[in-house]
Amino acid sequence: MAGKVQNPESWFYNARLRAGFPNAALLAQRLGVPKGTVYQWERGSAAPSPSFRPPARLMPQIADALKVPLPEAIEALWKEKVGDPCPCGCGGKKVFPDPDQFPGARALVIELPCANAKCGRKRIYKRWKKSRHRKLCSTCATAVERIEFTCVGYQDHNATLHARTCPRTMRLRPCDANARQLLKDNGLESRFDVSAKTYQCNRCASTERLLANKDPIKFHPAPKLDALTAEEVFGWKKTFTSMKVRLSARKQDRGGRWCLAKVPYYSTNPVLAYPIEERMRQLGRLDRYQKELAKVTRSKNIPSDWASPDQCCRAAIKAVGRYRRA
Repeated sequence: MAGKVQNPESWFYNARLRAGFPNAALLAQRLGVPKGTVYQWERGSAAPSPSFRPPARLMPQIADALKVPLPEAIEALWKEKVGDPCPCGCGGKKVFPDPDQFPGARALVIELPCANAKCGRKRIYKRWKKSRHRKLCSTCATAVERIEFTCVGYQDHNATLHARTCPRTMRLRPCDANARQLLKDNGLESRFDVSAKTYQCNRCASTERLLANKDPIKFHPAPKLDALTAEEVFGWKKTFTSMKVRLSARKQDRGGRWCLAKVPYYSTNPVLAYPIEERMRQLGRLDRYQKELAKVTRSKNIPSDWASPDQCCRAAIKAVGRYRRA
């Protein structure tokens, strides 16, 4: 009885008949698998999907039952050939996995020896991914000489600067440097360059992104005018730059204590420029402020109500009588 056959031209079906198993149930009983599994192998549906291939623990039994060499059975059922090089070009070769170590494996593994001639330790990889196959083993990679890379900093008005906490240099293993260069070549936006031995640290990259943001609420183009407005109009003290992006100063709270705070963007944010008029009323300089504001807006041929925040700041500084270069 030939049994249930859907693909009589398959290698597994012909090998089963040559080995003396006229019925698939007899072979399934010897291998200890369901009869439907043997039918899958006979139909040839095992090779396209690794999940339907015979596991590594059964491959020696299948080769012994069918009376064929193990490499021939692997090539027929797994559609892979023992001894072929790794597709990623790392120098490794495909070998049959150890059934005791990988009993459920359904594909050949990669055996890669260490590139260090004195070591020669062989490593086993389940999959052939280019970023995972290191030429050196973990022991030799730790002892290898590292390459020093220099941070390129960030650009601010055609000047190269570095963040306050920039490490300036970084030492990488050759395998780590090649991995970073591979990520850049695959489309990752990065300033890393293996040939020039340069990179950009995260701190300098964050500062560069802040400087590139044109939102006036986050980064303003007139820090000096904001500082003068805070000091001369609102009575702040000791204005200084924090992290080269935001101005900070000391202001007096309701209890009379001086506390550190960030200087508002008076010259760019219209909402923050509204308290200037109320401050002029408190100082008794409202009339003088309105006259100065009228002069500033008259030169631009616009009404006083349409004054921009920086024009309000300049008029307020003139009104208090302590106008500087703003």
